[in-house]
Amino acid sequence: MGTQEKTPDRGWLSGIAVIITITIAAATVMVFNAPGNPAQADPTIELESGADQLSAQHREAAKIEPSEQQMQRLAADNNAFACDMYAELASKEEGNLTYSPFSISFALAMVNAGARGNTKAEIKDAMHFTLDDAALVRAFGDQCYRFDQLTEKLRRQAGDDAANGIFAANSAWIDHSVDLVPAYEQVITDGFKALVRTIDFQDPPAVVKAINGWTAEQTRDKIPEVLGLADIKPTTVMALVSCLTFDLSWQENWHYLVEDGPFLLITGQPVEVPMLKTTWVAPLAITDTYSALNIPLRDRDMSLVLILPNELDGLAELESQLSGELIAAIGAELVPAEVTMTFPKFKLDDRIKVKPMLQALGINDAFTMAADLSGIGTAGGDELYVDEVIHGADTEVNEKGVGAAAATVVLIGRKGGPVYDEMPERQAEFTADHPFLFLIQDNVTGAVLFMGRVLDPTQG
Repeated sequence: MGTQEKTPDRGWLSGIAVIITITIAAATVMVFNAPGNPAQADPTIELESGADQLSAQHREAAKIEPSEQQMQRLAADNNAFACDMYAELASKEEGNLTYSPFSISFALAMVNAGARGNTKAEIKDAMHFTLDDAALVRAFGDQCYRFDQLTEKLRRQAGDDAANGIFAANSAWIDHSVDLVPAYEQVITDGFKALVRTIDFQDPPAVVKAINGWTAEQTRDKIPEVLGLADIKPTTVMALVSCLTFDLSWQENWHYLVEDGPFLLITGQPVEVPMLKTTWVAPLAITDTYSALNIPLRDRDMSLVLILPNELDGLAELESQLSGELIAAIGAELVPAEVTMTFPKFKLDDRIKVKPMLQALGINDAFTMAADLSGIGTAGGDELYVDEVIHGADTEVNEKGVGAAAATVVLIGRKGGPVYDEMPERQAEFTADHPFLFLIQDNVTGAVLFMGRVLDPTQG
């Protein structure tokens, strides 16, 4: 048992598996109160009516407040997809795992905006997109506006310190042969705020260098190479890229002691790893099968959430139960306590081709000659299809705070070729010393931005 209620004793426990959750979107885990009221509907964005028109122009953020209700809907949808994708990744990938469901969702939302017919239906179903196209575009835009607001607030508090913040960036790389539908170009530039660049895809080394260079810059060099030369095929004519970077320190008055300690692998074998230790007030939930600890990051808008099975071999069962509903339930069960917490430092990175996972979730037509991306455009008269979806992610937790970054690249080809402030009385201990899952989470909207598992903290 790794978590227990206790009297004011400062002993450390051991023997726990954890799920770490970093959440950043809308309304599944709402630990802290969100100020403000839902915004009025945006009159500049037309709802989908079967035509190829999504928006007349992008709203000016300073004049139109974000729609809290739509962001919460997007967060709930994103969290449902996050758990579906986790199940697919966990069943196919061995060892540690980290990825950003938010980044993947953002990239697929840009594809969805130009998809039609059954291709669109499959994307919306697999990605859990329940908002109509115009509302979906706005919800993603509003979430990014929230990131910008939080980053600006942190920078004002810290003066010129740019270390803390959350940054989202999108881009579209278009071959000279592509004839974009004007309405689609307007949606990705005005709605998704994507940087659009024309490039010669018949020069793969130049394409890879340009996209990797842009991605590295947007992720602060956390994702230096998301593409390889072999990823660009003779039929590739377009790339949609979505990046997300997360850097937040712990609360200003939180200080962690770093000491080597045992972490039990699934086999029961102990390995010595640097463990972070401190005692502070944090929301905690203790159930018969797991314990969850919400560790607030700077300014308390975001949190690192550790979800720890009570049994050493309990991770598989916990993974099988993982769902958007479970994430919401955990948030509802959290109660402030003075917690003596111990968990490992770790740094993970992954590069994954997620096409098989998306196909398993029901996106099939988009990857075949049956794809209908007529809302995007054509290339030399040929129709388009999705060739591959590549995702890179990096997550690090140490004594300074939490850093994470992700980049998702959707490669599109032409069909012409091959396809809490007061000290509570409640006190507890929480020791994550065996395999766990992790999320990075927005406390206001509840969206899961990053997710993964740690089976061995000594491995990347």
